[in-house]
Amino acid sequence: MKTRLGIIGCGQLSQMLGEAANRQGMSVAFLCLDEIPVVQGLGPIFEASELEAYLKVCDAVTVERESIDDAILQRVRDTVGLAPRYEALVVLRERDTQKAMLDSLKIPTSPWFCATNTQELLSGMAAAPQSALRCKRTLGGYDGGGQWRVTSPEDCADIPKDGFPVIAEAEIAIERELAIVVARDSYGSMVTYPMTENVMRDGILIGSLVPANVTDAMTAQATDYAYTQGRMETLPLGSSYNKNGEARALPDQVVCPSAKMNTLGKGKLEISANGVDYDGSGFPFEFEEAADVYRIAP
Repeated sequence: MKTRLGIIGCGQLSQMLGEAANRQGMSVAFLCLDEIPVVQGLGPIFEASELEAYLKVCDAVTVERESIDDAILQRVRDTVGLAPRYEALVVLRERDTQKAMLDSLKIPTSPWFCATNTQELLSGMAAAPQSALRCKRTLGGYDGGGQWRVTSPEDCADIPKDGFPVIAEAEIAIERELAIVVARDSYGSMVTYPMTENVMRDGILIGSLVPANVTDAMTAQATDYAYTQGRMETLPLGSSYNKNGEARALPDQVVCPSAKMNTLGKGKLEISANGVDYDGSGFPFEFEEAADVYRIAP
C-alpha cells in the first residue's frame, strides 16, 4: 500500500492537504518552490534543488497548483508518477486551454476570446456580446491580480504589454460561487465531496461554507459537470491505432462522459489518448456499469 505522499508546494492548500493525509495515516513530504512555507511540522520540506532526494521518499506525488515548471512535472511523471496527470495539468494551468476544454465538454461558461496584443483585444471587443469585459492573464494572476475590467477602448491601455496574452470574458451577473471536488482513482471510480459556497470580497476568497445551501437538482448538475471533467483522462495500453497513416498508441479503456451505447457491440468513438485526439468507427467494445468504462479491443 502506498503511504508516502509527496506534495509539490508549501502554501495553505498544501497545509490543509498534508493535515488530511496525516489523519489518514500517511506520511507527507513537501517540495517548496517559490512559496513561504506554512507546512512546518507536517513532514520534511525539500527545495527544488533537492528534487531527486524528494522523489526517493514519495510513493505518489500531487500538486498544490497547476503552474509548475515543466521540467519538474516531467521528472516526477517519469519516476514516481504524477496525479493529476501531466497532460491534464498542461491543459488546466492556462486559462485559454482550460476554457477551450470546458467548451469542448459542453460545460457553459461566459463568452470569451483570447487576445495576444492590444489590437486583437480591440477587434474582439467590437464583436463581443457585452460592452464590459473581464481580461485575465492566461497564465498566473490570482487573488484579483493579473486581471483588468475593460469597458472602452481606452481601458485597454491599462493592460501592460507583458500582461498579454489574455482571455477576455464577457462580464456576467454572478449570484453565488459554488464549487464541487471530484476524486478519481486509477481504476476510474469517482466520488464527489459536498458542494461548497465560496465567499469573495474584491476578487479574493475570504471564506467557504460547507455544505452549501443548494437544491438536489443543483448538486446533480454540478456532479455531472465534475464527472465529465474527471473522465477526460484515459488509461493507456500498448496496442496500436492508425491515424493519418501513422501508428499511434491506443488505450484499452476510454472513460466516457455518459453511457448511451448498448452493453455490447460496435460503435463510433471519439477519444483522447495521451493528449492526442482520435476518432473512428467500428470499434468492438463492452460496457462496465460500475466504472462507466468502455473497453476497446486492440
